[in-house]
Amino acid sequence: MQNYAKGKAQKRRFSAVHDFFVHLQLNMTTKLYHVICEWLRELTEGTPWEGHLFAVGGCCRDEILGLEINDLDLAVDLPMGGVKFARWLEKKRLTIGRPIFFMKYGTAKLRLRKFPDDEIELVQTRKEQYTRETSRCPEVVFGSIKEDCYRRDFTVNSLYYDITRRVMVDITAQGIADIEAGIIRTPMDPDETFNDDPVRILRGLRFANRFNWRIEPGVWDALLHHIHRLEIVSRERVHSEFCKMLNGPAPIEILETLKDIGALEVMIPPIKALYHGREKNGINAWDAGLERLRVLLENAPEAPTRMRLACLFIGLTPNATDASKITRLIMQNLRFDRPIISDVSFLVRYHALRIEDLDNPRYVRAIQNLAALPRRMALLEAFLSAQNCGHVAAKLVQADKELIRSNSSGYNPEKEASARHKKQERFDNQRRRRRRHGRRRNNKHE
Repeated sequence: MQNYAKGKAQKRRFSAVHDFFVHLQLNMTTKLYHVICEWLRELTEGTPWEGHLFAVGGCCRDEILGLEINDLDLAVDLPMGGVKFARWLEKKRLTIGRPIFFMKYGTAKLRLRKFPDDEIELVQTRKEQYTRETSRCPEVVFGSIKEDCYRRDFTVNSLYYDITRRVMVDITAQGIADIEAGIIRTPMDPDETFNDDPVRILRGLRFANRFNWRIEPGVWDALLHHIHRLEIVSRERVHSEFCKMLNGPAPIEILETLKDIGALEVMIPPIKALYHGREKNGINAWDAGLERLRVLLENAPEAPTRMRLACLFIGLTPNATDASKITRLIMQNLRFDRPIISDVSFLVRYHALRIEDLDNPRYVRAIQNLAALPRRMALLEAFLSAQNCGHVAAKLVQADKELIRSNSSGYNPEKEASARHKKQERFDNQRRRRRRHGRRRNNKHE
């Protein structure tokens, strides 16, 4: 399972060409950000790169807000500047390994030997042309820094820090003012902005929720007008934005907003069943889900995304087993990793455990077998405790330990590693046999 998750993480990292500004959470800090910028200024002094290197995007916004900076994007205002600068750094042996290039977009990712813990993205300043109504992937060509600025989503994200001159560049003359006033507006016509790339709708709502900013009236009207365009957004990007919203400072408020403007049912169509559905106690399923989320965040403010998702999906149907199955289908459609899908569907299935259920060893054994991993049982126990069901969680812990001690359970943590090893060994043997058979067959043909 761990190997599978590791492989999926690598696959996501190398398939990130759909959006160059979706990043890993790095070890970047504000202090380190300034150290890297100063190092780059000294490195490029007297070279063709001097005066052409800019820090751009969220790092500039967060510096003005006084927030901790956690990523660094560099823009080079030269044709294929990102790729060429990355190759220049590689030639000087300043990178760890070879940079990753995305030639179609003139972009590169790399890690510097001097700062090995932080991944840096290098892009050329560019202009975009959206040629298909059914796609948010534009045709990209080199553009001036002004063209690069005006193709961005919001003025608050269109600032550039000139590394050579050590000054903040506000081309729209509105970016700094809008950050200080807490206003979200677009650099160009908002209808064109949202029609070209509807992900900007979700980003605008998320920024407004995160920073408690207000959306400019004309931008808000355009946002509402283009809600239907969310249909063309990839499932992976919906997954990313939805999780960021759930982990934001006010997830309940943004979920209510998404529902009220009709965006949530476009993003995740099956969730519409919550709006008018009823749980076994007769309470509206949507209201019950938000109340569960409120209780969870009150008792466990740092609750993981798995628990937050489970709070919503529990009410998909009154039957917990059916709700678990629907949860699995929704999360598969949103391209969640298999371990996360299993965790959330497991929480949905056993969220309503009763004390009397746990008196039956067979029932507890069934829970253990479905959990498959000790950490999943611990996740369920923590979830029940956070939902003010501490007595049930305590009983589950006790019943779990008693079955393990009695060796009457099919769930034995000590045997898991051995079982996984044997399974992998069988798989390797089958693969070797297939290879030998293929070589023999090729030899016959020769």
